[in-house]
Amino acid sequence: MTIYDNLNVGGFRRSPSLFACWRRVGSCVYLLFGLWMGLFAMLHSTAHAKPLPAQNQASSINLEPYAALLIDPSGLMTADEVASPKNAGLFSPLVKPLGLGFTRSVAWVKIDLVSAESSKWLLEVGQPILEDVRLYERLPSGELLERFGTHSQAQDQREVNYRRPVFNVDLTANEPVAVYLRLATRTSLTTNLKLWSPMALFEHSNQETFAWGLVFGSYLLVLFFYSAFWLWTREKVHLYYVLYVGVNLGAAFFTGHFGDMLGINFSAYTHSMVLGVFICLSLWVGPVFSVSFLGVERIWPKSTRFFLQTCTSVSVLCIALVVMGFYGQGVMAVQIASMFVIVFNTSVSGYLSYKGDKKAQLLLLAFSLFYIGVIWRYLRNIGLIEPTAWNESVYQVGAFVHMMVMSTGIFSSYNALRTSGEKEQARALAQERQRERQYEFLGMVSHEVRTPLTVISASADNLLMDASLSGEAKNRVEKIIRHGEKLQNLFDTYLDNERLLNGDNPLKNSRVDLCQLCELLTQDFEDAHGVRIALERPHQLIAFCDADLLRVAVSNLLENARKHAQSKSGIALELNLSDGQVRIAVSDQGPGVDDLDLPFIFDAYYRGQGAYKSVGAGLGLHLVRFIAQQHQGQVTAQKLQPQGMRFVITIPVGQARSGV
Repeated sequence: MTIYDNLNVGGFRRSPSLFACWRRVGSCVYLLFGLWMGLFAMLHSTAHAKPLPAQNQASSINLEPYAALLIDPSGLMTADEVASPKNAGLFSPLVKPLGLGFTRSVAWVKIDLVSAESSKWLLEVGQPILEDVRLYERLPSGELLERFGTHSQAQDQREVNYRRPVFNVDLTANEPVAVYLRLATRTSLTTNLKLWSPMALFEHSNQETFAWGLVFGSYLLVLFFYSAFWLWTREKVHLYYVLYVGVNLGAAFFTGHFGDMLGINFSAYTHSMVLGVFICLSLWVGPVFSVSFLGVERIWPKSTRFFLQTCTSVSVLCIALVVMGFYGQGVMAVQIASMFVIVFNTSVSGYLSYKGDKKAQLLLLAFSLFYIGVIWRYLRNIGLIEPTAWNESVYQVGAFVHMMVMSTGIFSSYNALRTSGEKEQARALAQERQRERQYEFLGMVSHEVRTPLTVISASADNLLMDASLSGEAKNRVEKIIRHGEKLQNLFDTYLDNERLLNGDNPLKNSRVDLCQLCELLTQDFEDAHGVRIALERPHQLIAFCDADLLRVAVSNLLENARKHAQSKSGIALELNLSDGQVRIAVSDQGPGVDDLDLPFIFDAYYRGQGAYKSVGAGLGLHLVRFIAQQHQGQVTAQKLQPQGMRFVITIPVGQARSGV
C-alpha cells in the first residue's frame, strides 16, 4: 500500500478508481481536440492555401480550383459582411468557370492564393461586358481595399487599361492572400477567371489585337465595297447585305468591348444598351436579307410577308425592352425568336437547295457556320456550356466566316449574272439585227412580188370578162385571184405586225370612246364576214389610249374567234370598266385550245395543233399581248365549259370613265 491509498482530502478519502477515470477522460478530450485542430488545419491548408506553380513553370493559371462562390440575390451585401468569418460557410467551391446566365444576383468569388516565391501576377476576368467588377483585398491593418476593374465611371481608378477587367496581384513568398471579387451585370453572368504573368498577358493581348484587327478590317472592307456596290447596282439585296454586315459588326464590336482599344469609353449602362439594340436589330435585318437574297417572296408571298412582319414586331418590342432597362428579358426574347428564325431559314434554304437553287445552297452553307456559332453562344449565355476563351468568341468567328463566304458568293453570283446578262444582251442584239435583216428582206420580197401579183391579178380579172370562158376555167381563174389576194394580204399583214413589234409606230394616246370603237369594229366585221357578233357594252366608256393599236388587237381576237367558232352566231364581244381596269373580252364556242398549247399561244410564230387548218403566221395573239403590254396591261386566255375560249384584254386606265 502507498501513501495515496489512505490520503484524506478535505475530510474525503480519495478513491484511486475515480481519479484514474477522470484522468482517462481528460486525456481523451485533449486527444480529440488535438486531432480536430490538426484535421482543420490540414483541410484549411488544402482548400484555401493551395500553392501556385512558379511563373517559370506556368505563365497562366485557371483560378477555379482556388476559388469559392457566394450568390447574393439581393445584391445588398457589403464586402465586410462577405469577408466576415461568420459567413465563411456560405461559400461553395467553384470547381468550374462561373456560368449563371441572365441573372440580377451578385456573385462574390473568394480566391485564396499563396506562392512559394514572391511574384507579380495579373488577375483577368474573362467576360468583357460585365457591368460591375470590383476586387477587395484585405490590408495588414484588417481594412478591405476596394479596387475597380469595370468599364464604368471609375475609368481613372482602373489599374490596367484593357478590354477585360484586370487587377494587379502581388504575392510574397509563403504568405497567403485572400481576395474577393464582386461581379454583377444585366447581361449574361458567364465568365472564367485567370491569372497571368505580365509578359504572357502582354503577348496574348498583342496576338489578340492583331487577329481582331484583321477581322474588323475585313468587316470594314466588306462594308465599303458593298456600299459602293449597292450605289452602283441600286439593288435592294445589296443594301440589305450592307445593313446585315453593319449590324454583325456592331454586335461583335460591343460584345468584345473593343471600344477601349480605340479610346472610346462608354458607361456600363450605355454600352449594354447599345449592344442589346444591335442584337435585337439582327432579328430583323437577318431575315430581310435572307428573304431578299433567296427571292422567296415570289414563291410564298403571304407566308413570307407574315414571317417578316413577325420578325420586325418582335425586334421592335425587344429594342423597347432593352432601352427601358430590361436587358435580360429583351435579349432572351431575341434568342428564343432566333431559334424559330434559324429553323425557318434552314428549312426554306434546304428545300430550295434540294430543288437545285444555287443561291439557296450558298445561303445554307454560309448560315450553317453562323448558326453553329449563334447556338453555341446562346448555350454559353444561359450557363449550359462552360465559358472558355474559344466560346467567348465563337459567335464572332462564326459571323466572320459566314460573312466572308456570303460576300464571296454574292460577288461571284453577281459576276455570273452579269456575264449571263451580257450574253443575253448580245443574243438579243443579234436577234434584233437578224429581225431587221429579215424585215428588210421581206420588204424587198414584198415589193418584188407585188408587181407580178398585180399583173397576175389584172390578167385573171381580164380572163373573167371573156364570155367564151367555160365554167370550169372561171373557177380556176377565181382560185388564182383568191390565192393571189391571200398572198398579198399575208405579206402586208406580216410587215404591218413587224412594224408594230419593232416600235416603228410609237403610242399615240388620246381620249377614245371605246364603246364607239367596238361598235364600228363589230359592224365592219359583220359586213366583211357575214358573222353576227353579240356586243355587250355600257353607253359610253372614255379612255386615254391608242385607238389604232386597240383596233388591231380587238380585230385580231375577233378574227381568231371567227376561224375557230363552229357557228356564225357563236362570237361575243364584251366591254366594261371595273376597279379602274378596262376589260375587253372576246368569246367563241369553238373547240378551244389544247392544254399543251395553252401556255404558248401568245408566243411569236407559235401555232397550236388546231391552227394548221387555217391560214396564218402565228403573230396575231402575240401582237395582241404586245399591244396590251404597251398600254401597261395584259391579255389572258381561259377555256370555257363545255367548249370555247375567252380572251380578255385588261388595261389600267386611270382617266377612264364610264357613262350609263
